[in-house]
Amino acid sequence: MPMHAGEMGLNAGMQAGMPPELASLVGGGVGGGDVAEPQDAEDYVQAMLDMIASWRQAESDPEDLLVLEKISTLLQQISTGRAKEASDAMQGKLSPRILAQSYGG
Repeated sequence: MPMHAGEMGLNAGMQAGMPPELASLVGGGVGGGDVAEPQDAEDYVQAMLDMIASWRQAESDPEDLLVLEKISTLLQQISTGRAKEASDAMQGKLSPRILAQSYGG
């Protein structure tokens, strides 16, 4: 779906302060040549957590650090939820999301 001019400006503005690797994950920007392409959702979550950790080390603005911490917490919640679903699936308790994936939905 094509972006409107206002969305492109917003996207560019959001990516201006991001490391190149993170900007390439969210769409646009120049990615680092040594960053492996994530293969599935868990890989994307881990790649984003790694990049956010690097970004937090370079960031000095307290407000931006709080936002990065919030994003990191949300990504960790996704990762933890997926790990719990996988553990439950090993015990025969399948979540609706896993069932939908299994049956092509």
